[in-house]
Amino acid sequence: VDVKESHGFGTDVLKQFLQCVSDHPETTFEFQPYQLENVNTNIEVAADDGRPDLVLWIEDGWFVCVEIKVSSSESENQTERYAASDHLGGLDVTSIPEERRHYVYLADRRAANASAESFVNLSWETVVESIENLRSDRLATYPGRSGAQLSEFIDHIKHELRMTDE
Repeated sequence: VDVKESHGFGTDVLKQFLQCVSDHPETTFEFQPYQLENVNTNIEVAADDGRPDLVLWIEDGWFVCVEIKVSSSESENQTERYAASDHLGGLDVTSIPEERRHYVYLADRRAANASAESFVNLSWETVVESIENLRSDRLATYPGRSGAQLSEFIDHIKHELRMTDE
């Protein structure tokens, strides 16, 4: 979620997602809540070879490259190509120290892992649970349409991953 958009979530959804990444036992990613207003959000950016689904980054700070899978699997070693890219959209990967370069493969917990070792495998189930907790705590504070769209998104993911019978 681009925090600069007028969706009414502010940094809440982004914070939940980044907290899932930070809490993952295989990552060293850390962020500060005060940084969230400065996060750049790029969707389907051109890499040296391919198009990662999402790149979140802070100028001269860190980045998180995310490959997202719902009902498909990784093709043609995408994650290996993205991990080897020197550019992710307008971001020069080489300008970021290696310890602040983070790669996430977001997929169903039953899916095959990312082919690149530098990618951590984060499950949709973890992310959905985190966003559902946010939704139940804060839904009344969001604009009606935005809250409804968030609920529809969660329901869609749960349905696609057969986390629900609906």
